Amino acid sequence: MRDHEALEARIEAEARATAHGIIQSYLGPDHKVIKMQDFYGALVYAVKTAREHGHADNIDGDVLTLT
Repeated sequence: MRDHEALEARIEAEARATAHGIIQSYLGPDHKVIKMQDFYGALVYAVKTAREHGHADNIDGDVLTLT
C-alpha cells in the first residue's frame, strides 16, 4: 500500500512540475488566463491522465502548442 501511495505522490509531483514548466515556458503576454488556479489544475490532471494511460512518457514542449 505504501508503494502505491509513494507512486501516486511521485506521479502527482511530476505532473505538477511539468505543468509548472509548461506554464512558465508557454504563457506570455499574448496568452490570457483568467483563472490560473483552474488552468493549472486542469493541466496537472491532463498530464497525469496521459501518463497513467501510457500516452506520454515525457511531455515535450516540441509537441505542445497553445492557441
